[in-house]
Amino acid sequence: MTETTKGTMLILHLLVNTKDAMGANAVNTMAEAVAPMVELITEGKVNLRIISNLADRRLVRVRARFKNETIGGGTKANPVASLSLKIMNVQSAADLPG
Repeated sequence: MTETTKGTMLILHLLVNTKDAMGANAVNTMAEAVAPMVELITEGKVNLRIISNLADRRLVRVRARFKNETIGGGTKANPVASLSLKIMNVQSAADLPG
């Protein structure tokens, strides 16, 4: 439940794994289908059914090899300037549980 200037609201997210399909029609059909059940359970009114391409639960894995010099690599004397080192630092942050 979320308090807003217009009162208490329930924001419900349907998380749908559409695999490789776009899935907008399927997700829209699901949102329309559950709306009456949500109204019955909450004794409220469903006002919006918004389809979004928010992908904050999507997992992507990538492997690549580049020569350090090709992507603006630094030198042994100054590895901090290396773009590849910066990429590895960002990658390690992305591996953190969140």
